[in-house]
Amino acid sequence: MADFERDCAVNYLGVVRVSKAFVPQLRRSAQLVAQRAAQRWKRPTASAAAPRMLIVSSMAGKLPSPLLSSYCATKHASVAFAASLRMELAIWGINVCTVLPSFHRTPLLEGSLPSLRRVWAAATPEVRAQYGEPCFSSTLVCCNQLMTDWAWDAARVTEGLAGAATGLRAPPCELTIGSDAVFALHVMRRLLALVLALALALALTLTLT
Repeated sequence: MADFERDCAVNYLGVVRVSKAFVPQLRRSAQLVAQRAAQRWKRPTASAAAPRMLIVSSMAGKLPSPLLSSYCATKHASVAFAASLRMELAIWGINVCTVLPSFHRTPLLEGSLPSLRRVWAAATPEVRAQYGEPCFSSTLVCCNQLMTDWAWDAARVTEGLAGAATGLRAPPCELTIGSDAVFALHVMRRLLALVLALALALALTLTLT
C-alpha cells in the first residue's frame, strides 16, 4: 500500500496541487488577453497567446498494462483530472493540454531495475513462492528491453513541451509524444478489453522468447 500511496501522491495529487496553485495566475493572464482583444479595434497590438496549462501524464494512463497497476491507475487519474479541468477552465479562455508520452529514457525508467531487485529482495517467502523466480527473472528481462529497445530519447518530450508552451496557437487537448504512442498504442486502447489483454500477453511472450 505504501507504493500505491506514494504513486498517488506524486502522479495524481501532485498534479492537483500544482494546478490549483497556478490557476489564479492563469485567470489573471486570461483577463489581460481578453482586455487586449477588446482594445484591438482601437489600435493595432501584437497577438497574445491564450494562457495554457500542460499536464504531463503518460500513455500508461490511457493503456493499462500488467506489472504497472499502480502507475497506470494514478496516471489514469491525472488524465481524467486534466480532462475535467479543461472543461472547467474553458469559460475563462484557459487551455488545458494533457501530454501523453510513451516510455522515454529518464531517471525513472533507468531506476526500474534496481527498484525491482529491492522489491523482490524485500518480499516475504510466501510472496516469492507464489510468483516464483521465473516471474521475477522475466520481469527483469521486460524492463531491460523496455529501456534498450522501446524507450525513446527524452529530448522528444522536452521539444514537444516547449512547442506546446510557447506556440501562439493553442495546443491540442491531448499531445501524444512517441511514434509507438501515436500509432500502435492509440489503436490498442480502442480494442475490446479481452482482445487488448491477449495482445499485451502476446507482446510479453514475444519479448521473453
